[in-house]
Amino acid sequence: MAVDAHETWWPSTGRAGPHHAEPPPDPRVIDPVKAAQLRDLFGQSGWSGEGADLAILRALFCARIKDRTIGVPCWDDVQDYDRAHRPVGPKRFYVSTSFIHCRRYTESIDDAVRLIGSVLPAAGYRITAQLGAPPSAWLMWNDVTGRSHTVRSIPLALLAALFAELAARPEAAVTRREP
Repeated sequence: MAVDAHETWWPSTGRAGPHHAEPPPDPRVIDPVKAAQLRDLFGQSGWSGEGADLAILRALFCARIKDRTIGVPCWDDVQDYDRAHRPVGPKRFYVSTSFIHCRRYTESIDDAVRLIGSVLPAAGYRITAQLGAPPSAWLMWNDVTGRSHTVRSIPLALLAALFAELAARPEAAVTRREP
């Protein structure tokens, strides 16, 4: 079992992870500096492929990669009752691991849109694509359109818009999200 900055959660699955007397801090807090770096990588250099998809999982979901296995920490709810729903002492908070497959966020429009819905469910998006010109994407909040991001592909434009919004307003991201 490996130890990292987010407690000892690799590779136990289910509710077998360590328990805590206090609610553990949610490690899925957005770092605005890292979000700005990813915005620049997607928006300016057009970074794509498996390495870029894994960087998204690390930045947004605190994923850990071991060999070809990707694990995401899951902060389970409080368990303070037994099976008969009787109190069994102080509340205990559990952390476990969910094993996932890497989605193709940088190459699939559907996966990029799903990522936006997972991280910023209140945001909408707008895409324009003209023949012979690179596509542009915007994120929209309450009918207010954000800044345009023009990149060589639609998924990368959506990712650049997402990470620009996360760099500007990291608190807008939901803390309980799944890839």
